Amino acid sequence: FTVQEITSLTEEQMLALVKQRLATSTTYKDHAFVFIHGFNTSFDCALYRTAQIAYDLRFDGVPFLYSWPSGGKVASYTYDHGSVEQAEPTLAEFLKFVIQKSGAKSISLIAHSMGNELLLRVLERLKPEVPKGVVISQVILAAPDVDRDKFNIIAREIANFAKGVTLYAASNDRALGYSARFWGGVPRAGDVPKIGGPLIIPGVDTIDVT
Repeated sequence: FTVQEITSLTEEQMLALVKQRLATSTTYKDHAFVFIHGFNTSFDCALYRTAQIAYDLRFDGVPFLYSWPSGGKVASYTYDHGSVEQAEPTLAEFLKFVIQKSGAKSISLIAHSMGNELLLRVLERLKPEVPKGVVISQVILAAPDVDRDKFNIIAREIANFAKGVTLYAASNDRALGYSARFWGGVPRAGDVPKIGGPLIIPGVDTIDVT
């Protein structure tokens, strides 16, 4: 991937481009997705990953990236965790913008790793903000770097928020292994421990991608 252009846009200019793309979408008619990256991810990396998702899906709707300030290094785990906590109000504001102003009628939310911590915090209070005629299609929780008990409680509460909620878990995710060591050896929500297996939660599809 290469970045072909970097442009600063006003909200009105951005919305005009978004609506222009939605008007020409066919396979994913009136659909948008928002990707929220995880730990150890620079802005460039997050941008390319969003592009990769859109490219692999042949997604002709509108892909959005919400990038929070990760340190972009394995050693910056503590810094990243603090950044996630501080990014909560701005993600809530950004999702409200996409849901209420973009013109998309179907919106999917994709979070990876520590980005799940951020998304789950916001989803708890996002439901009243969704206007009539807009549907939250899929919530994809990929390798969530979230405490298992906390994830279990929140995931049950958001199970009816979207058409589908999917947890992707793996036993060989190195970032989650690092995180588990940081948290005293306790497996994270995206782990598949040898004893107990992946998290199974009512209303959530769990896929083991080990």
